[in-house]
Amino acid sequence: MRQLEIDPAESAEVNKRPRIPLKDKRVFFSALARLLRGGVPLLRALDVLANETRARDLRVLMQKTSALIGEGKSLSQCFSLFPSVFPPYQLSLLEAGEASGRMEEVLECIARKIEREEETRGKVREAVAYPAFIALFGLVTVLILLIWIVPRIASVYDDFGEPLPGFTRWVIGLSRGMKFLV
Repeated sequence: MRQLEIDPAESAEVNKRPRIPLKDKRVFFSALARLLRGGVPLLRALDVLANETRARDLRVLMQKTSALIGEGKSLSQCFSLFPSVFPPYQLSLLEAGEASGRMEEVLECIARKIEREEETRGKVREAVAYPAFIALFGLVTVLILLIWIVPRIASVYDDFGEPLPGFTRWVIGLSRGMKFLV
């Protein structure tokens, strides 16, 4: 089995704190499970996946894992070197899969869990997007009012000659202050 070359610059970068999106992790676990289920040895499966992935951090991680497995380490031991990528529950599941000989099922289980996590994050983003849009729209509206509309109305109040209520004076003052910013 050929050993993949690990670029030292890429390796040092991944050691800092790899950034592997959930989607890439899900695809990795799912593809690894399919390869193992198809009878491909673990080391060969990692080499194939490393050569096929476009995600640089994931590729380097797989190359390092492949090299360590070639030295006799288990998959869970290799992944434990990357705590920022693989949370403890994934490591525990991998250890259980290695001990029971049901690695394919465990990898598919992890892939499904990551998929649910992706869905949850998507729903949270959707739930936050609407209020953020409304807040931004409201802020822009207030700025337009303070910069363009209130000064025009304030000129009408100037002609009255009567003292204005405190809040009205405050809004006009704020509007004049905003004029200096624009």
